[in-house]
Amino acid sequence: MTKDKKIEFLKQLPPEPEVGVYPAMACLTRREREVMHLIMDGLSSKEISDIFSVSESTIETHRGSIINKYEALNMNHAISTAFRLELKNQGKP
Repeated sequence: MTKDKKIEFLKQLPPEPEVGVYPAMACLTRREREVMHLIMDGLSSKEISDIFSVSESTIETHRGSIINKYEALNMNHAISTAFRLELKNQGKP
């Protein structure tokens, strides 16, 4: 990915939410939230590592931290857990 494409892609990331906007993601660091958003957009660890100019191992570490913080079995489980928590915080079943 070229530098210009990386910059353009990073500009499209959701802005840092105000405190309390996404309570279900409050346990994550900013980078973990960015990684999670990109995973939800269908990007692989390799693609994400290219965007942030870090090793794929670093992204795998972020993925592991996300999974651990949600006490999930895998990344899909972590994402669904975050989604369910967010719905619960909004008062929906």
